[in-house]
Amino acid sequence: MFPAGYCGSITHKGGHAVAVAGSIADVIAVGIDLELDVEPEEPALLARVATEREVMASNRLVAVGIESPATLILCAKEALFKALHPLDGEARDFQDVELSFDVDGSFGIAMVDPRDLAHRVSGAYAQRGGFLVSLAIIRSYVGV
Repeated sequence: MFPAGYCGSITHKGGHAVAVAGSIADVIAVGIDLELDVEPEEPALLARVATEREVMASNRLVAVGIESPATLILCAKEALFKALHPLDGEARDFQDVELSFDVDGSFGIAMVDPRDLAHRVSGAYAQRGGFLVSLAIIRSYVGV
């Protein structure tokens, strides 16, 4: 539980834990996920978590040093789902969301339902010490 006026998210994997919190004056939700950057079943995971466009773009991630693009897609979508779920209680499938990754460590939402959230979501990812970590931030409505 987070104090009144704050939102947050936690994740843990392989003996490590990460947490993030924000003031709801600035953001309405955050989500974070941590995954090991090793996926022996990469093709099967990619088929399960990625849309067709994400599969086509996965080679670009390999070119910038992401060993397991499927795990990064999983990690980023899990962070997004953790941010979205407290807002609407919806369970989402990996195919319900399409992400676009940039080599600068950011990702955007190419498609999300409800679509009105897409322009307010930003994401970031990093690869460190054998882990992938992704953060999704949903900004508050401006002027409301």
